[in-house]
Amino acid sequence: MSDRISQCISCGSKNFKYYAENKTLKVPIYICQNCKLHVTGESQKQLDDILKKFYENDFWDIARSEGMNDSHNDEYSVGRKRLFLSQIKYVEKFLKKTCTHFIQKCYLMLILVKTYA
Repeated sequence: MSDRISQCISCGSKNFKYYAENKTLKVPIYICQNCKLHVTGESQKQLDDILKKFYENDFWDIARSEGMNDSHNDEYSVGRKRLFLSQIKYVEKFLKKTCTHFIQKCYLMLILVKTYA
């Protein structure tokens, strides 16, 4: 590993393990084996260069005619779906009755995710 991952910024450990590749930025993700902090990229320079190119693209103002492609079954995507479902389940108990519309939207998203998971 290079300069980016010489020491964990959270706990100071030097014990990192490769986890997966960030599918969007195409850079590796490492996990600190002590505190489980995720670190993306080989170096700060590599990440800065990739992000600069990524945000130069003019895709934020494009109108989308289709929804999210939820047919990904790789380990990373399945993990993200699981995380989303657990977050919805966790925040549900904190929502008040005045948030009925929000809850309905969450349930709709939950049903969609479960359908395609």
